Amino acid sequence: MILCRQVANSAFGRRLCVLLIAAAWLAGCSSDPNQKKLRFVSSGAKYFSEHKYQEAIIQFRGAVQIDPKFAAAHYQLAQAYLAAGNPAAAFREFYQTVDLDPANLDAKLNLAKLLIDNRQIREGQMIAQAVIKVDPGNASGHAILGQTFMLMHDFPNALAELRKAMELDPKRVEGYAAVGAVYLAQGKSDDAEAAYR
Repeated sequence: MILCRQVANSAFGRRLCVLLIAAAWLAGCSSDPNQKKLRFVSSGAKYFSEHKYQEAIIQFRGAVQIDPKFAAAHYQLAQAYLAAGNPAAAFREFYQTVDLDPANLDAKLNLAKLLIDNRQIREGQMIAQAVIKVDPGNASGHAILGQTFMLMHDFPNALAELRKAMELDPKRVEGYAAVGAVYLAQGKSDDAEAAYR
């Protein structure tokens, strides 16, 4: 800045000062951890949208290395792991997301699905119930809860939850298929066929 004061009297000097200040500002931005983590997340999101999941994972991991408490980066990392076919790593990251951001209901539901896939049905059920308690209109929460009831052979409650999910989101094709599966499990093939139609 002393150099700026010395050369600022000429037009060239003023331009040189502006360039020096801009360069110093850019250098400061590139070393700012918040800016770095946001660039990692932005780059990761771009790779994810292009279905380049391994590249996205690298970028999101860069963000959480800079800021281990960055819940949004953990969440996106979890989604990238899931898309890449690594449910164990996705589970860890969804768990971390929920720990850092308990209001992230989508992360909770993903966690519930992974628990159910791992035959931890009661744990998944408890999470789905907690989500519905906070957001009674959450179609995914009702669908997951219905799935847990079905796996526990509690068919009346399974049907009630799956129908609620379908009522909340009528375009959700999986809901009709799940209702059909419940009817089939009960030996009601005519009802199952109607649901599949």
